[in-house]
Amino acid sequence: MNYPIDEKYTWKIPSKPLNLPDIPLEGGEGSYYHFHVKKINTEKFIKGNPFFEWLAENYKFSCGLIKMEPNKLYDWHIDAASKTKINRGVCINALVTPSPSLVLFTDNLTNLMAHGGEEFQTDIIPFTYDLNEIYLFNTARAHSVYNFEKERLLFTLEFELEYPLLTYERVKNKIKTEFLNEHE
Repeated sequence: MNYPIDEKYTWKIPSKPLNLPDIPLEGGEGSYYHFHVKKINTEKFIKGNPFFEWLAENYKFSCGLIKMEPNKLYDWHIDAASKTKINRGVCINALVTPSPSLVLFTDNLTNLMAHGGEEFQTDIIPFTYDLNEIYLFNTARAHSVYNFEKERLLFTLEFELEYPLLTYERVKNKIKTEFLNEHE
């Protein structure tokens, strides 16, 4: 089931879709915030993809494949928050395996967390990835991930520049005004 979503949370980048067998992996697997991750050879990856070639001319970044086991939840969090070790306000993601999963956003995380143990309801904004499509993802918004019966592999791109120097809105506006204008 696909859910329409407001661009303040995530935005589908008009670009060539990814194809898992074409993603050049580097050796070994590491751990990243309780996920297994395989590093992608960024130099090889960007070749031949106009969007990622443009992105590399404008930003420094690294890429990886993040694996989420079946029937797991990645709890509510904000990547750009004082309680986290990272300070990401934006990333680029693409679901590269057909695994049923769901991302939820909320604008009420403070209220949700303040009622620990009590029954509490809050508004949610559901989002599902279109397979292999590339999305700009607003990690400064509260979100959680629900993975169901299959292993989930997510391509993710992390920018070197951190929040608040690099924000979702800044990157989205630059893609729209520069990349899309050059490649229409």
